[in-house]
Amino acid sequence: MTKTDYQLFINDVKLAIEQIRKEFQENPFIFLNESDIQCYLYHILAKKYCKAKKAGITGEYTIKQNKWKMNKKVYPQIKTFSLHSEIPHGERAFNKRVDLIYSPLNKYKFKIVKTKFGSKNKTAINRWQFDDGVGVEIKYNFKVQSQKNISKKEEYNNFKELKNSLKWDIGKLHYWDYGIFLFVDMYNLFTQKYFENLKRNDKNVSIYYLSENQFFKV
Repeated sequence: MTKTDYQLFINDVKLAIEQIRKEFQENPFIFLNESDIQCYLYHILAKKYCKAKKAGITGEYTIKQNKWKMNKKVYPQIKTFSLHSEIPHGERAFNKRVDLIYSPLNKYKFKIVKTKFGSKNKTAINRWQFDDGVGVEIKYNFKVQSQKNISKKEEYNNFKELKNSLKWDIGKLHYWDYGIFLFVDMYNLFTQKYFENLKRNDKNVSIYYLSENQFFKV
């Protein structure tokens, strides 16, 4: 992925986050959960990045003339989007899953393997692997209402656990070439200085913080 590819997508995410900011600060209850924000962001970006194009193929099974067959249908090529959701980095690395990823199609690795389900279905897409691209992670705090840990068993008042989850989610973005972290906070619990210290010298991750009366990027 070239620097231009990065910047085009990153700028589009920036514009989409600005749209989310306007919606949220005008009506904080427009998003009821994290999935709402994820779907809304995907909806905005999909208009540009959800156009199916040819993807690369690798695998143990020899594909004659760049064609493969499944369920009696011959596919001349595999096509997919450059934008996907809930995708992990690397092969079967589900602990590294992020909310959205953008990856150039020539970097996709669809692995075709022989199946064990009889001769009628000799080939199948066993897995896909993403090692390059931009990862986007979203966090929405609508539970923790105070910086005081009133009860360790009560998730609605566990500020320490919230901070730990922020570090974990931001850490997943380090596996990608570039990461964008959007944190929407219903209760305005954090300052810009906190995220500046959290980010430190990490130039490949941008952090956006959005609350009812705050919006900044570090």
